[in-house]
Amino acid sequence: MAPYDADFEDDSVASLRCRMITQADLDAAKSAIKAQRNLPKMPDHLSVLRCIEHYWFNLLRQPSRTRARAGRDAVLHILQKESTHAARRVRNLALESQRTGDVNESGQGRHAKRNRIIDIEFVRADCTAMLDDRRRTSVRQFHEWLNQHLEHHGSQMVTERTSRKSLTIDLGFRRHSRKKGVYYDGHDREDVQQYLHDMYIPALEWVDSRCRKYDGDTMEVEFQRENISLPEIRKFFHDESIFYTDDAEKHYYARDGDQVLRKKSLSRCLHVSDMISEDCGFLDLQKALSSSGYEQLQRAGTLPANTKSRGIIRPGKNADGWWDHEQLVDQVIHFMDLFEIAYPGEIVCLFFDCSTNHAAFAKDALVVNRMNINPGGPPGLMFMRFTTSASLANAAWLVEQSKNRQTISPG
Repeated sequence: MAPYDADFEDDSVASLRCRMITQADLDAAKSAIKAQRNLPKMPDHLSVLRCIEHYWFNLLRQPSRTRARAGRDAVLHILQKESTHAARRVRNLALESQRTGDVNESGQGRHAKRNRIIDIEFVRADCTAMLDDRRRTSVRQFHEWLNQHLEHHGSQMVTERTSRKSLTIDLGFRRHSRKKGVYYDGHDREDVQQYLHDMYIPALEWVDSRCRKYDGDTMEVEFQRENISLPEIRKFFHDESIFYTDDAEKHYYARDGDQVLRKKSLSRCLHVSDMISEDCGFLDLQKALSSSGYEQLQRAGTLPANTKSRGIIRPGKNADGWWDHEQLVDQVIHFMDLFEIAYPGEIVCLFFDCSTNHAAFAKDALVVNRMNINPGGPPGLMFMRFTTSASLANAAWLVEQSKNRQTISPG
């Protein structure tokens, strides 16, 4: 930068643009820097004085430069950064020094200090122990626990805002989003692919030859089945769906290394199970039968109480239980009764997905969970099992209902 030229202080245009800024203002800024240099002042105050000096120098050296640009150049030259806020502060302090002859020091960080709750040694230790045990929490849960803990020790309770700051800033927790886990199926296995092409697809083609076919988006064009001489087959596909209230918390606070997978169970829900077909949609006698046929069943008293195949339960331990194979079997039996009324003489082909809820052992099957580990308790009824690979009979737990309610040891 070019050195300061004293001839500029006689320039009337420069004095007018700079609000009567003269060389005396620049000399006063230099004197203030010399006076403050050896005093134990805040380092930023000395930097502000240097910015003011450079600000006066820019205005006196280049009259065409605006005050805003002169302030930005001064901040960039002294503080080595671009900041609009700092440039505005330098301009205001420069005008203040011109009016009063002095620059007030910043009061930032000089407020009255208070001891924070989280700075108490036992409070921080208890919070850390609690969070290490849980590994995850929310602001509301942490706030409630912290106030209960402080009230127990006779301390003053804090606000939720203070709890959030303590959780995130002091204890190192961050806000994360719950994520679903990744699950892999076995559709690409060699045995599954062999069963698909050798058995499932040929059987499905045979069933399709005895079903009606529809074409078009509106399904108005109908193609008759190929084997008209044989009874018609209607395909129904079973499916289940769960409708949640979606009131579970989706975010939590934890440390960077403590990632938590999102739970499958979100909240209270309704479990809906039904069968659907391309012919009639969901099976409903009121829609499948004609009005006269429906009224005839009502007069005869043979109309089922539930005319729909849909099954709705409230899953839960204290509600309708969990959806299992027994409830599915009951629904299928009810569906078959409705199908015989709606489509007499026809055959139904039901399709189910591969769900673990549809698999079950027989009531007398040999299952480890049904065995009694300790003496006492009602014994289970399990059948004799044979190991075909070794051709040996293993009487694992052939148990009958005994009056003494004791478990029979194997062998």
